[in-house]
Amino acid sequence: MVLIFFLSGSFLFSEEKDLKGEVQNLKKQIKILQERIVQLESELKKKEGGEEANLIEGISVGIGATGIIQGTVNSDEDETDATISVDIEFEKELQNYGKMYLHLEGGSGEGIDRKGYFFSPVNTDAVGNANIDIAELWYEHYFRNLTITFGKLDPTCYIDQNRFANDETTQFLNNTFKNNQTIEFPDNTLGFHFLFDNEKFEIEGGFLDGDADWNEVFNNLFIFLQFNFKPEFAEKEGNYRVYGWMNNTPHTEFLNPSEDDEKNYGFGLSFDQFLTEKLGIFGRFGWENGKVSENEYGWSIGMNISGNCWGRKEDNVGIAFGQNIFSDDYKKAGNSGKTESIFEIYYSWKLNEHLTISPDVQVVWNAGGEDRDAIGVFGVRAQIDF
Repeated sequence: MVLIFFLSGSFLFSEEKDLKGEVQNLKKQIKILQERIVQLESELKKKEGGEEANLIEGISVGIGATGIIQGTVNSDEDETDATISVDIEFEKELQNYGKMYLHLEGGSGEGIDRKGYFFSPVNTDAVGNANIDIAELWYEHYFRNLTITFGKLDPTCYIDQNRFANDETTQFLNNTFKNNQTIEFPDNTLGFHFLFDNEKFEIEGGFLDGDADWNEVFNNLFIFLQFNFKPEFAEKEGNYRVYGWMNNTPHTEFLNPSEDDEKNYGFGLSFDQFLTEKLGIFGRFGWENGKVSENEYGWSIGMNISGNCWGRKEDNVGIAFGQNIFSDDYKKAGNSGKTESIFEIYYSWKLNEHLTISPDVQVVWNAGGEDRDAIGVFGVRAQIDF
């Protein structure tokens, strides 16, 4: 009897111990389920709210300010003018499939170009507007080797690019050396761009509202197509771009004013090539329809010398010469059309991580196509970046 009682007690104790273990396991599983439910609810809220948290996270912001002071020598009225511009950029990478970009721009001062001496502006950075405007706003999507971009675009970013001469805030100030003057770019406006890219070759093109007025945007398009060959000579990188474009906004022929619905079109090339690690060269050539355009031909050539040559790896020197050649029809219509020739040299001196100072000298012969002596333009640019 005692034995039976002892055995039954041991059995009950063992059963109670097993039951406590199962309860503990159940509690752990319930806790795991609760944590998972919280996680799922958080993900659901993000989806219902347009993934607001993810959109805010990872936005990069860049702020740049450009101040320029320039004076003329040997112009009709020698004077000194200043300009300032501010660029604020927001960029959001969307994992590995796309990008969103917003560029705000504003500034003050028209600079020396307000005097109307020059066909090609000597201060391309002059905004002449105190307001902050949306300069660019676009979305970009990636499909393996294909990229498409649409929104408010800057057309100069997608045609006639050049590694050594394409940015007025860090490189040449004269517009002839930023882009070929034979391209009739619209202002920043609604547009579409595509880029097919592989290691040695690129094809890109697109269209924008030709008159940039945002009205009837598909009636008068600016259309372009460009091929870029990217060879290496002695393991030194280069880009060789060939392009064509058409601006379908109405144009009037100089010698036949009744023809007032003509198109403008043209073609050109732009190349940049490293010769050594410290020396690069570049050049451009362009043509446009001289029946409706003042400037029929344009070309430029130049070089970039790295500060590595004198122990200043962040510095560089840019030297360039170019010409804007006016059309015969423009001259026959009674306009002066002497070839405008431009020389520019600048030194980019990087003082620290945020400040770069660039003394700049330009000489312009036959400014604005007029038969006149050379005008000297002396200036300094300060670029602040955050």
